[in-house]
Amino acid sequence: MTDDKGTVSGLTADLTVDTPLLRRAAEIADQAANALRGDGTCEVFRNPLSDAGLGSSAAAREVVEAAGRRVLEAVDGARALAVRVAMAAEKIRTAAEQFERAETGAIRGPR
Repeated sequence: MTDDKGTVSGLTADLTVDTPLLRRAAEIADQAANALRGDGTCEVFRNPLSDAGLGSSAAAREVVEAAGRRVLEAVDGARALAVRVAMAAEKIRTAAEQFERAETGAIRGPR
């Protein structure tokens, strides 16, 4: 390992970690996950097109049905992304906790 001057320092190295900033990043990720989840009601994610909105032709009905499927796919995708973002937030929070433990000496260094 090298220190901030680029020289070899053996088996130890100093590392400065802004754990409050890591915790804030986790909070922001939690907020993003909550926004992606939505409020869970179907009313929010209703297809914006009505059956007769584009006319009565078979093509118009197919467009409306396809749009409805895409809305549901988008909702599912957003919810899947919310799960991943929430997992990332938890990992960031865990990293902050581990850095704090290491700083206080709760984690022993290498033997």
